[in-house]
Amino acid sequence: MKFVVQVRLFPTPAQEAALADTLRLCNETANLVSRIAWETKTFRNYDLRAHTYGELKNMGLSAQPAQHVIKKTRSPLSRWSPLARPGRRLRAGRPALAELLLRQQS
Repeated sequence: MKFVVQVRLFPTPAQEAALADTLRLCNETANLVSRIAWETKTFRNYDLRAHTYGELKNMGLSAQPAQHVIKKTRSPLSRWSPLARPGRRLRAGRPALAELLLRQQS
């Protein structure tokens, strides 16, 4: 049996500002991780972590958010990138997302 509980938060203005700053920082670091992944052609979680973790920590993220940003950023890269999985074929009729990602990075 699974129970779902919804909680609504009412942050103070200071908490709301801190959350907004953290989310902005996570977005910036996700962009950085993506850029480094494409520059180094590194798409595996562990390898990408070796390239980016220190820099994310220096930017102000604590350990757990830094690791989550790396994991969540690399997931679509490894799934769609032809560089990450050579020989992987995209299904017919679907837009070539890998090509779109490549175009965005260049």
